[in-house]
Amino acid sequence: MTFKTNLIIMFNSEGEIPTQITNRLKMLNFFPAQGSIDYTYSWDHTPTIDEILALGNKVSATLKGANVLYNLETSEEN
Repeated sequence: MTFKTNLIIMFNSEGEIPTQITNRLKMLNFFPAQGSIDYTYSWDHTPTIDEILALGNKVSATLKGANVLYNLETSEEN
């Protein structure tokens, strides 16, 4: 089983530009994706709820002040 956390960003013209957001997220091991998902994080194990929440906390701290909205979703990949 492989788990991934997908991240969708809603950018704001008054916020940071996409390349700056990408640089911030790369520090957390998120990688840009194409299609309906903007970034993905691949887990090397089945994450616990606490691990998923901790990742969400890191994303919140990393994007603080960037003036963006985001959505995280963690699921099993086929």
